Amino acid sequence: MNQELQMLESFEKDTLWLHKNLDKLRTKFENKFVAVKNGEVITSDNEIDKIIEQLQEKEINPSFTVIEFIHKKGVQLIL
Repeated sequence: MNQELQMLESFEKDTLWLHKNLDKLRTKFENKFVAVKNGEVITSDNEIDKIIEQLQEKEINPSFTVIEFIHKKGVQLIL
């Protein structure tokens, strides 16, 4: 259970880091998917399938990695 809690905390920290640094990330990764691990972008691409492939090649489980699309500023998603 301790390992699962650590993974969840790490995921939460990376999510917070991504949102805190979103404006800075937009300058380099606008309209791309990024994967974040331990407070840094570890890969980016226009296609999510390629992100997943790259993570698997690095032996990183995509299920435990923050992957998000960096929209250009002003875009609003209606869900």
